[in-house]
Amino acid sequence: MSKSPQANIIERLSFKIGPAFRRAFGELERMQTNKKGSEASKAYANEAAQEIKEFITERLLETEKPVFSNNPELSELPEEGACWLIEPVCGFTNFMHARKPVCSLFIYMKDRKPTFAAVYYALTDELFFAEYGNGARGPIKLRFSGREDLGETLMAFAPSAFNDPVSRKLLSDIQDAGIAIRHSGSVVSDIVDVASGQADAIVATEMSLACLALANLMVKESGGYATDFSGNKLSLNSISMVAANLELHSKVLKVLV
Repeated sequence: MSKSPQANIIERLSFKIGPAFRRAFGELERMQTNKKGSEASKAYANEAAQEIKEFITERLLETEKPVFSNNPELSELPEEGACWLIEPVCGFTNFMHARKPVCSLFIYMKDRKPTFAAVYYALTDELFFAEYGNGARGPIKLRFSGREDLGETLMAFAPSAFNDPVSRKLLSDIQDAGIAIRHSGSVVSDIVDVASGQADAIVATEMSLACLALANLMVKESGGYATDFSGNKLSLNSISMVAANLELHSKVLKVLV
């Protein structure tokens, strides 16, 4: 698979941000056992995340394309032309606690449609790509799991919160169906895991625009099927998502509704 200009840009950028990301994570690991670790690690994590964001933004602006972060609305992006949509530290609570997974997300939008996505894991120096019409890959080509039995399914569960009635009902319905659940603390990592067959399905609510863009692109390019909870095709305006292979998707959707 030939690399796009965007893939080359992100590869070079990842090489530059990796060491700083790893140094910050190492410092956060040391801070966890400090009696004042909670406030200190939160402050340091915020500072480190801001520095990573500024570095990424400066480098991507060199491509002469606007860069958006902080979860913008779709209407804020240029209606015509290209731009970058980024989430420099995905899984911030994990990052603050020096816990994996933590990653960086890069989306290249053209006319408000995602055409390229990359997820970089600085701690393991792994990079995953999805490109419109050109597949999805990491260390190997990404493909969805072929598992179809709910009783053997491992689901990535990524609710916006665990203490609201909707999430509690979702959790109860999923558990009643005998589905094994994993909550990673990073919906971006959950999307990568399901696209690479390390989880069989994902259920998520209230995703950011960048996460929706990643899901729309990576799920399709790795052979999966994604809709909202009503069965409507996933879009950049969706407020919920269920994704799996086509056969398993229909079974999971019945559990949710």
